[in-house]
Amino acid sequence: MKIAYITNYDLTKSHKWPITQLGMCQAADSLAKQLSKHFQVEFIGDLHKKKNPITRLKWLFYHHVSHKDYYRWAEPFVVREYNQQIENKLGETPCDIIFCAENALLSPYLKTSKPVIIWTDAPLAALIDFYPYMSNLCRETRKNIISLEEKAFFKSEKIIFSSNWAADFAIKKYRINPNKIHVFPWGANLKTQPQKEMIYQEINLRSRSLPIKLLFIGKEWERKGGSKALEITRLLNSKGLPTELTVIGCKPIQGNNIPHFLKVLGYIDKNQKSGWEEISRIMLQSHFLLLLSEAETYGQVLCEANAFGIPCLTTDVGGFSSVIENGVNGQRFSINSSPEECCKYISELALNPEKYESIAISTLNEYSHRLNWETTAEKVKVLIEEI
Repeated sequence: MKIAYITNYDLTKSHKWPITQLGMCQAADSLAKQLSKHFQVEFIGDLHKKKNPITRLKWLFYHHVSHKDYYRWAEPFVVREYNQQIENKLGETPCDIIFCAENALLSPYLKTSKPVIIWTDAPLAALIDFYPYMSNLCRETRKNIISLEEKAFFKSEKIIFSSNWAADFAIKKYRINPNKIHVFPWGANLKTQPQKEMIYQEINLRSRSLPIKLLFIGKEWERKGGSKALEITRLLNSKGLPTELTVIGCKPIQGNNIPHFLKVLGYIDKNQKSGWEEISRIMLQSHFLLLLSEAETYGQVLCEANAFGIPCLTTDVGGFSSVIENGVNGQRFSINSSPEECCKYISELALNPEKYESIAISTLNEYSHRLNWETTAEKVKVLIEEI
């Protein structure tokens, strides 16, 4: 069986992946590698962006006059052009299944008799007024996103989301038959994974060692709750519990203002061997990962933390509930919870080695049984074979 695996970008060239979509790119790459073990996968992507004076004029008007955000990628004629490029490439590469591995905009105008599967973390409409970059949209872009997505979902054979939150939104927003929708959690994007015996040893060492090592990974410090993580670290130290916070992915504080308990490492390229080895070392030694986001569709770094047996603290927003189960691999807190609540949770576990070891091992088991690409790919494989 041959699958046409479609992305806007060139999935085969990681150095060209859009910097703003690295999580999605890594997820699409990981799933493709697993599916390639079972099917013949043909990659279709590297779609060309054509300049158009109409979209330029619209952007200028909305930006300078209406002070609203306008996105050309949601313009129907732009989407139609991309879909035509996909059609042309499909004509050169016959397939049995079309797998849109990015979002719904890859297929609303696609003319094909082959079954189409849309696989994404969440409907684009769910991001409107949820993510900062989707919270000041002009009316035209809002309307276009909903119209195009509805068209694509209606034409698709199956839709796969990474969380129940995303699936429930799509069903309610577009009145989609629930039988058409499937929820398969994403896995951890790992270059290599330490042996379980090593992770067990590190969990045992963590449970009996100080300082408490907290970890924050992300480019968007404020949206992902970096300030709250910093406040939690400060509070734990003020209570006499030595605590460190390591920040990977951004540099929110620079110069001489960095507190003694904060380690700011900035961006580390995990695609490089040295970068992945550094991240692996830090993860093995970390007690907790903090991702107290204001908005998040899934939070794939949580899966990677689970692969190292690191319990995770998150907010109860978006797709987090499909990754973190309270008391099993971490804890979800209300978006309005105080830093003191998180401090209490951390200190209770950190000061009880047996309890910490128990939840850390349970966290590792969540990765082994549920939050890995082999398990997810097997579910996708069965779905494809049924179609």
